[in-house]
This record gives sequence, structure tokens and C-alpha cells, in this order.
Amino acid sequence: MASMKLVNKMIKSAFPNLDIEAVKGPGYVYFNGNDGLDKIPSTYVHVPAYTTEQLAEILIFDIKQHFE
Repeated sequence: MASMKLVNKMIKSAFPNLDIEAVKGPGYVYFNGNDGLDKIPSTYVHVPAYTTEQLAEILIFDIKQHFE
């Protein structure tokens, strides 16, 4: 199961100038923070099915897609 604390550290490392926090919901991850809340759509994933690295890769890809 992915560690959201570590996932958020990886997101912060990838996007040091953005205020984004990934928050686990039931069957999805939503984004919080000034650059995430109501700006980036939720990602529908079953968090327990992924490792920390896998989930971070998915979420970083989704964030990049939104800001490009």
C-alpha cells in the first residue's frame, strides 16, 4: 500500500514551486493546496493496490498533464 506521506514528498520534489498535496479518498486521490484544490481533477485509483513509487508516478504524470 502506498504511503501518502512519501507520495507527497515525491510530488513536492517534482514540483517544488507548486502548493499541491495528494489526499487519499475512497477509490480516488484528490488534490489539495493552492495549486491543486478545484484545479486538478481527481485521479481514480485504488491506493492499496499500488506501491508508493507507482502511485507517485501516476499522480506526477496527472499533474504534469494539467500544467502543460
